[in-house]
Amino acid sequence: MFGIVPLCALMLLLAFWSQPASADVSATLTSKVLSRYVLVNGADVYRKPVVQSELLLLLPKGFYADLFWSTGMNTQFSHDLDDEVDWTVGWSGNVGKGVVLDFGVTYFDLRSLWSTKGPVGDFIQPFAQAEKTFSLSESQSLTPYLRLEVLFPTHADIRTGSYVHLGVRHVWTVSDVLALNQKLFLVGDSGAAGFDAVVIGHYQAGLDWRMAKKLTLTLPTLKFSSPLSHVSDGRQGEFVYGLGMSLAF
Repeated sequence: MFGIVPLCALMLLLAFWSQPASADVSATLTSKVLSRYVLVNGADVYRKPVVQSELLLLLPKGFYADLFWSTGMNTQFSHDLDDEVDWTVGWSGNVGKGVVLDFGVTYFDLRSLWSTKGPVGDFIQPFAQAEKTFSLSESQSLTPYLRLEVLFPTHADIRTGSYVHLGVRHVWTVSDVLALNQKLFLVGDSGAAGFDAVVIGHYQAGLDWRMAKKLTLTLPTLKFSSPLSHVSDGRQGEFVYGLGMSLAF
């Protein structure tokens, strides 16, 4: 897992290179309680409630760092597939005509945490994304996007693969205190990590309630995913519900 530390240090060094002492740095802490843990490939890895939190740090020159952690509502940490810590470093920026590019790499630290010797090992995932936002009205926007992720396992007996995302995000700012966020997207799974090759359909939605200037409550948050063709690996239609809260500082 510690192989990503030099990369993090390099990204942070580049972010602060030649920056004045007053350069803006911001952070957002998000935490959600979900009814189960379903991965982006549609696999239901934990069929009980989980708490999933994320700390996003925005740095100068478009660089960022992100820490995600997931745990079940039990007394054992680093025990089940609900336990996970993900480390991400990346860069995002507008490259012209409203097109935003996002590049980075994520290290997925799965059980057993802090070791690559767990039952499934860990994964390293470089990614690249392009998107552009279109204004539909003063209160609504639509953002089509394309994303590529390549999955490299630390276990030699687990298959490398890729995910291609094609989707659209819709934001409707209903009022000063309420916004609807929804996303419809497809994920093409090449057969990464031993699963069947298939296309997964996803729909996600949430109502964001602005409780204070920097505090937002998401209630409810809803997710649905399903393979669009037959698979023999047990994946099927999955529905997830929950609530969340985010704090900007």
